Amino acid sequence: MLTRTCAYCGLPLTDSASLQAGVGPVCRGKDNALYAKGIPADLPAAKAAFQAVVRLISDSGAEVSSYFHSTALPAFEAAMGSETPDFRDAVRALVWIASGSKALRAKVGPVVSALGYPAVAAMILGMAVSSPATLALIPTPFKNRPETLGVLNLVGASAPKATKPLRAFGGVKTTTGWCFPLANLDTLVQNLPHLYPWLTVEHPEGWSGLALARENALAAFKASQTPAVTITTVVTPAPAPAKAPSPVTVTPVGGRPAAKNGTPRAGIRTPYNGGWIVTLKALVPAPNRSYSAADQTWEVDAAFLPLVLAERPKLFPSAHV
Repeated sequence: MLTRTCAYCGLPLTDSASLQAGVGPVCRGKDNALYAKGIPADLPAAKAAFQAVVRLISDSGAEVSSYFHSTALPAFEAAMGSETPDFRDAVRALVWIASGSKALRAKVGPVVSALGYPAVAAMILGMAVSSPATLALIPTPFKNRPETLGVLNLVGASAPKATKPLRAFGGVKTTTGWCFPLANLDTLVQNLPHLYPWLTVEHPEGWSGLALARENALAAFKASQTPAVTITTVVTPAPAPAKAPSPVTVTPVGGRPAAKNGTPRAGIRTPYNGGWIVTLKALVPAPNRSYSAADQTWEVDAAFLPLVLAERPKLFPSAHV
């Protein structure tokens, strides 16, 4: 006789009611919650997955083959052909089939999921847990990354086979369960209830409250990333008034003290210019010139004044005399 195990937890089935249902008494008491989590069926996917079950039936023993042809197959075909299909009878028949072996569970799970009962499928495939779990929002960045919008902290056990999908949802394992980025809420809404059929969302408004929190956090994050617009008024300073050219002052002949030999002298006072000094010394021999530091004026013999003045425009073109 075929040894059958609970399609959900894998423990041996011993009493007649459990053998008839394919599910043990403890797991059977949770059926109502599992079937209440139905979603729209994907009929093409269900048909394709069902063919994998059909191919395995002939190698699964007479008891399973007989039940499949007498109960599971008719229930599946009846639901698929109905204008208002109810797949619960077909799913319960498939659950019985899944209790026959691990190989059958692996093939039945995808069919049940495609028929709109992913929570039942997750139990069959060993990806869901039957114990309670909670999900709460922690308004701090996930892994200190502001773009994650916050942390969703899941407290509860997880099935070993659920580790891969939970990581795919962005989850990180913790000592009490898992943590997820709030930014990944849409993915979690679609999948967590199947892996945690007895999950409690600890928010007064449930999933919708978390969705609103996510939108508010996203708006705040976007605002923080928008650089502030600073309007700077550039004041152009008024141009400095043009500086009047420095004058070149010429003291007429006789207006300066005469040379030691009595020769009349004129005075020339200019802004400092090294080139001017070199030129003046080249034009006027040392005995015929002197420099008065008191009023910064060069004194030259009257005979040399025309030569000196002729060079003035070259070195002081903008100066006025």
